[in-house]
Amino acid sequence: MNQRIGIYGGTFNPIHLGHLIVAEDVLIQKKLDKIIFVPNAHPPHKEATYLLPPEQRFEMVKLALDDSDFFELSDIEMVKDGYSYTSNTMSYFATRFPGDTLFFIIGADSLFEIHLWKNIEQLISHFSFIIARRRGSSLTAENINRIPLSANLKGKLMEGVVHTPFIEISGTMIRNRRAEGKSIRYLVPDRVRRYIINNKLFEKGGLDHRPAYDCQKIS
Repeated sequence: MNQRIGIYGGTFNPIHLGHLIVAEDVLIQKKLDKIIFVPNAHPPHKEATYLLPPEQRFEMVKLALDDSDFFELSDIEMVKDGYSYTSNTMSYFATRFPGDTLFFIIGADSLFEIHLWKNIEQLISHFSFIIARRRGSSLTAENINRIPLSANLKGKLMEGVVHTPFIEISGTMIRNRRAEGKSIRYLVPDRVRRYIINNKLFEKGGLDHRPAYDCQKIS
């Protein structure tokens, strides 16, 4: 039986309730059978300054998904050397799930740098994308036209747009609250919160003053 499988990649630094709420909403709207979370080990387009080691980020995602019936976790990008390229990851899942329909889940803000991804034309041509768009997103026709991709590829991407809840939680917010000594209760699953506290994560290193993207911008 053909399955509809979502692949949700990101640094998850840390995973938070925004990620999970959006994932569940996408699962329901697109009638997916399951979503596989794929933490990036070494993302090519992310600064490493505020990034926890891959093993710690992976462990937090594992804790967050522990009691889920529809969410799974993959270590495919953890066990490979070098940068974590989506094209390699999707090729792996296409081999693992022959005959199933795969969807790659990204946030609306990620669209504006998607042209920088390795083999992006082939990715869009061979796989379906789900674009999680929240209220107030910058995903306008004018901004979309500025993306340096062909009209055909942009049209294929836009077919996957879904409207998701406005959840104003971000990895930046959580990291900064920890650096300021503030509570992160109700922002992350409680098992993740305890892991962060027990391992004294994000306590040092100062504030992250980069833009605090919403939860759709996987961080």
